[in-house]
Amino acid sequence: MASLVFLGRRIGLSMLGLIGLSLLIFFISRVLPGDPVRMAVGPRAPEWVAENIREQMHLDKPLLVQYYYWVRGALRGDLGHSLFTRRPVSRDLKEFLPATGELAFFTILIVAGFGIPLGVVAGRYANSWIDNLVRIFCYYSVSTPSFIFATLFLLLFSHVLDWFPTFGRLDMNILRPPAVTGMITVDSLISGHFAAFWNTLWHMVLPAFSLALPGMAQLARITRSSIHDNLGKEYIAFERGFGIPDRLIMSKFLLKPSLIPPVSILGLEVAATLSNAFLVEFIFGWPGFSRYGINVMLQKDLNAMSAVVLVVGVIFVVANIFVDVAVTFLNPKIRLGTG
Repeated sequence: MASLVFLGRRIGLSMLGLIGLSLLIFFISRVLPGDPVRMAVGPRAPEWVAENIREQMHLDKPLLVQYYYWVRGALRGDLGHSLFTRRPVSRDLKEFLPATGELAFFTILIVAGFGIPLGVVAGRYANSWIDNLVRIFCYYSVSTPSFIFATLFLLLFSHVLDWFPTFGRLDMNILRPPAVTGMITVDSLISGHFAAFWNTLWHMVLPAFSLALPGMAQLARITRSSIHDNLGKEYIAFERGFGIPDRLIMSKFLLKPSLIPPVSILGLEVAATLSNAFLVEFIFGWPGFSRYGINVMLQKDLNAMSAVVLVVGVIFVVANIFVDVAVTFLNPKIRLGTG
């Protein structure tokens, strides 16, 4: 019962946050300088053409009325038409979002799969040569932007060594599986097209590692710090005094409470991955959602801009709800409201 109350409270607060986000991005996009309709139709188009588009988009009405129409359409799945692509925004999202979704998912797997073990090893052997190597790696990785890694990886592993592909999601000589989710890895598993699955994974290695390295280093540093701090707690000394082996202490008593800070950071890493993906997608020719978002913002495409920010907000909220559930599993005091 306590778990359901906790989860319901988190979901309710998240919904309030999304409402606030929708208000913020809607009104900010409307008060920015420049006429989006005139940017879309061009300076030489007749004024009546621009006025017709303004009327269709309800831009000739007060802001609160515009917001009402936008929310009503969004609840029905109608996010309006994009002035940049001349298509429904929902169709654009259906095309571009899955590409970034599978790239971001693979990136988070790398961040968690490498960052946490690195931090555990560094914390377990604190102030040793292993810890020093991990810390040097973390300092350089955290301070280097993802697009620098992307450029270096592309030059070294694609152009010089020719180990990985340089462009796109799938080789041109491999047939794309029937679209079910839009994510090639998932669709290829559904259709049994394993050649497309492995080829897409091969294309994702360089962009995913480029995005993952800063987050991996950050997660390793936090995990190392948490392990090192908990090793000095009295209950660890108490268990060692009873002769419990260090391996058992690490796996049963130390690892679980030490994972709370790094797991909490994973929700932020989802947002960081989406925000850092634009240049990486551009470098590797990845036809994704982040690249689309930057393009519509440069064009002041109101409907698409609002939809992009709202979708990022929803993804961030969902990721943090999963993180909250994981943290309450690691520490029941949070779920019960006693800690």
